[in-house]
Amino acid sequence: MDQKSFAIGVGAESLNVIGMNGSTLVACGTSLPVAQRTNGDFCRFVIDKESSRLWHNQATLADYVSEGRISVFKTPIPLPDSSPATEQLLVLFVNSEFLDEAEIQKPLEFQGTPVQWTKITGEKRVAWGTPLPESLAKGMSNEWAKKLCQKIDHHLKEDNASAAKLQKWSDFGLCAATDKGTRWSLYLRYGAVIDPERVRRLFDIFVQRQFPTCTWEFYLKKLHEIRSIIQAQPPIRTRPKPVATTFFHREKIKSITEERGLGAAFVWK
Repeated sequence: MDQKSFAIGVGAESLNVIGMNGSTLVACGTSLPVAQRTNGDFCRFVIDKESSRLWHNQATLADYVSEGRISVFKTPIPLPDSSPATEQLLVLFVNSEFLDEAEIQKPLEFQGTPVQWTKITGEKRVAWGTPLPESLAKGMSNEWAKKLCQKIDHHLKEDNASAAKLQKWSDFGLCAATDKGTRWSLYLRYGAVIDPERVRRLFDIFVQRQFPTCTWEFYLKKLHEIRSIIQAQPPIRTRPKPVATTFFHREKIKSITEERGLGAAFVWK
């Protein structure tokens, strides 16, 4: 379906959000909601300046689901009445692994707005979705990213998590981060926990594309600086769980710093 065929305006008609556009290819993210009329017709919910509505017959819904173009909610959720007509609605989705690793619960309220969750069907991992105004969906997701960033810092400081865990938390944080500053913080943590030979590739493919004015030398400088920043942070409370003791890449970080001339001061502790 082309973008135009999904245009929709907001009116008084009663609509249910029955799912979201596309599939949950990542652990956490946002997507456009799919709204359905009482007669079964559906469309991707896009606020359009011309308030146009073009719908698809219910008979075609199964095809879109089987093709992975729509992910369906287990229980439809009424379109939020309180959403401003000028603000796009998004579905915020998250899976169970993300929630476990981030040590968070699905909130029933965010910034004074009730949040209604439902399972997304047909997923390999248990996943949930909720329709929210764009600012709230992205705001909640970014809060989760910040919590993962804090968790990474805590375990980097204590040197009590495996490299695989630190990398997973960085991956999940980047999935959730919607604010540019949060993404920058997580790219710094990501660079600190992956293998040295992957740092330049991370910078070239991801960091520089999202931060075009950032140079390789500046990125390495900031990697150096996060040591003192993290060490100065107060500890955070985390749920106790077994961890694999690791040397936190001390030798790997040392290899990067010596190779780039940053010196031994970059080595943790």
